[in-house]
Amino acid sequence: TVVDLTARKAVAEIPVGDHPEGVSWVGDGPLALVTVYGDDKVLLLDADLGKVVHTLAVPDEPYGVVATRDGKRAYVTHDYPGSVTEIDVPSRRVLR
Repeated sequence: TVVDLTARKAVAEIPVGDHPEGVSWVGDGPLALVTVYGDDKVLLLDADLGKVVHTLAVPDEPYGVVATRDGKRAYVTHDYPGSVTEIDVPSRRVLR
């Protein structure tokens, strides 16, 4: 859900899949990363456009996600087996 904080109302609902879990802004936005636990993927969505702009397959059960301040890397935690995935955000690919 994209929310207009000034108006305090939802302005868009973006369908992302089965059991979205974590979200993190990339830099100052408008890109955000969303982990989708049930589908084993990480989505890049553009909040201004209100749509998913890229999908990355990741290992099982992605849970939390954080992006570096410069927006170049993101780190995704996985519920099981307790691992972390590193993502190169500009190239939109999993590094390790």
